[in-house]
Amino acid sequence: MRKTKGSVITCASSWSTLSGPCQIKNAFPGPDNGEYWCETGRKKSNTVNITVTAGSVILESPVLPVTEGDNVTLCCRTKQTSSNLNAEFCKDGHFMESSSTGNMTIHSVSRSNEGLYKCSISGAGESAESWLTVRATPQPPPAASQLSLLICVGVSFFLMALLPLVGLLLCRSHQTVITVATYAVITEPRKEKGNELDLLSGH
Repeated sequence: MRKTKGSVITCASSWSTLSGPCQIKNAFPGPDNGEYWCETGRKKSNTVNITVTAGSVILESPVLPVTEGDNVTLCCRTKQTSSNLNAEFCKDGHFMESSSTGNMTIHSVSRSNEGLYKCSISGAGESAESWLTVRATPQPPPAASQLSLLICVGVSFFLMALLPLVGLLLCRSHQTVITVATYAVITEPRKEKGNELDLLSGH
């Protein structure tokens, strides 16, 4: 995909994921300048800025974002020769420095180095502007957060080790002792009144 002049279109109508890389033939400064990226499903790659110039001077700069603290080298060259030439570099329209090698290195870049760069070579002309993107360095979590995390992990392990012991104590405190009592009922034989009278009378 590419975004040129505010419109997002497919890089090439004949291009597909099965036919290989996207190729722009006979690039022109106007219609082919812009942002380019690729997509698959809902995932999107980083965007790269491509600048096509009709001039003879070209500024070579990173197309992908650079990270704070990196060293970045910009190279100013001409189409006719690749030999080193005296070049002047500008950022956002302001002069930065001159170089007898045609290269300028920015040591340990920061967000303040982000912007539009161009270069010029005496007698050959100047390049088109190229945007340099600088992204922030991922910051580690603060020491206080790390300490809090360690405390939380330690307390969690302690509670996990304590729970079985607490459960065992609770089970023992709720145990009930059941006493089984056995009763025996003894019945005394009943005497018949009639037999008792017969014995008394001698019969």
